[in-house]
Amino acid sequence: QPALSPEFKLILKTSAAEVDQRQIDIYRKLSFAERFHQGCSVSDTARKVVAYRIRQENPKLSLVEANREALQRAYSR
Repeated sequence: QPALSPEFKLILKTSAAEVDQRQIDIYRKLSFAERFHQGCSVSDTARKVVAYRIRQENPKLSLVEANREALQRAYSR
């Protein structure tokens, strides 16, 4: 694998500095099912936000079409 770019290293370092150890401790106490549910919830919310923005840009799109476009964007990367 190629080395990480300096910009990406800085992003990771900054993100790690923002981590709250108390939140990590709480997260570790969750069951696998609870962690999985949280991950799915975050992913679902992110898709809904993207679909909402797509609909703002294209008001004639249906919710289904906007969700489809959001998923296509996510998987085309």
